Amino acid sequence: MSFNQKISLQETVGGKTITLQTGTLAKQAGGAVTVHLDGTIVFSASTVQKNPKDVMFVPLTSDYRERAYATGRVPGGFFKREMRPRDKETLTSRLIDRPIRPLFPEGWNFETSVQSIVVSCDMQNDPDVLGITGASASLMLSDAPWNGPVGGLRICRVNGAFIIFPTWEERANADLELIVAGKKDALLMVEGSANEVSEEVFAEALDIAQKEINKLCDLQLQLLKQSEASGRKIVKKYPKALEIPAAVTALVKQKCTDGIKAALRAKLDKHGLDAKVDELKDAVKKELDEKKADPAYADGSKWVGKIVEDILYTESRALTLDSKQRPDGRGFEEIRPIEIMMKPFERLHGSVVFQRGQTQAFCSTTLGTPGDMQIMDVIEGEYKERFMLHYNFPSFSVGEVRPERGPGRREIGHGALARRSSPPCSRRSTSSRTRSAWSARSGSPTAPRPWPPSAAAPCPCSTPACR
Repeated sequence: MSFNQKISLQETVGGKTITLQTGTLAKQAGGAVTVHLDGTIVFSASTVQKNPKDVMFVPLTSDYRERAYATGRVPGGFFKREMRPRDKETLTSRLIDRPIRPLFPEGWNFETSVQSIVVSCDMQNDPDVLGITGASASLMLSDAPWNGPVGGLRICRVNGAFIIFPTWEERANADLELIVAGKKDALLMVEGSANEVSEEVFAEALDIAQKEINKLCDLQLQLLKQSEASGRKIVKKYPKALEIPAAVTALVKQKCTDGIKAALRAKLDKHGLDAKVDELKDAVKKELDEKKADPAYADGSKWVGKIVEDILYTESRALTLDSKQRPDGRGFEEIRPIEIMMKPFERLHGSVVFQRGQTQAFCSTTLGTPGDMQIMDVIEGEYKERFMLHYNFPSFSVGEVRPERGPGRREIGHGALARRSSPPCSRRSTSSRTRSAWSARSGSPTAPRPWPPSAAAPCPCSTPACR
């Protein structure tokens, strides 16, 4: 007999039954739900800290974990318990974070935690996308003034037919696979891959996904309504509006706007632009400190950074849209100078240094034997990975000081993005590892996707990674 919480609602989405339940588990959390798809169940809980933090960003943490007990397995390794998150869990945490983060109100500074845990998996349905809907539903029930709901689903095309929430077996035969998240009548995020499908097919998939997402959003609104009808009291917290003194805003704009306009049009490099902006900030802070005795300018220095960032955003946008010019002076159809240095290090199996403008990447490929394949212990079982692509973002690449403590979420996410564009050759029995590391960066460039041709002998297949 299956366990049911006090409140349980169902909806048919793409021919599959999605169930949302709440009211029994995790009553100390701000909001807690379980999302059911056949025998796969994801538990999600959201909690908001009581007191705000003095920060200028949304202090949101999204975590997704797959428990071995969900499939009746004991974790591998010496300790026989779940330790650091696997790459799949990190990528899914980012997947959940992406559509929910922008929907918090401006100035939200209460630390917020969204945790999603796979408690049951039927080995047919991937639980990852259920975490998006679960996170949204738990936030709707919490005291966060979140502008949801959001629904998430996976859509594939197999033999010309679209399938919502496909099984692992169906996904293996798909020529299009997308994860789509959105609000009612508005898409927020699309992630996926395809094998040369037309734009019409892609657009049709998004239209189908939006209609099904609307059902998931309506289901969450019904869950909220029924929870309140059953006696649940939801009192939303709202952040205090940023009260920047008008005199401070006027002074900073007067002193910095012209200087920022000139700096953006001076075709400076990253360090030059940063130095000019810092110089403007320091000058206006000094002037505000001299006027701190005046109540109109009290604590004015702490607002300089935000006001200047707002000016930078406005003027950069105007430069691009009105003057049709990028900050480094290039037009819309110009690219930065590109330089490629092949095999700079002779002893490596394959290596390359890629330079584009101020951005520089050092990439290497190492060939291994079948015994070097990586054993992947995931919720659906173990398998061996022949092709490994690792991405690194050292602090020195942007002139910062930070200790290296293993890859962060962003590095894992960008590495997965690069790997998706470099599928391994199906004819090779050996293993290989490609490492991509930035040695200099400007902005947020896309991860390089190298397969150095000097790494191995030519392959007879037409896989892009082997060309």
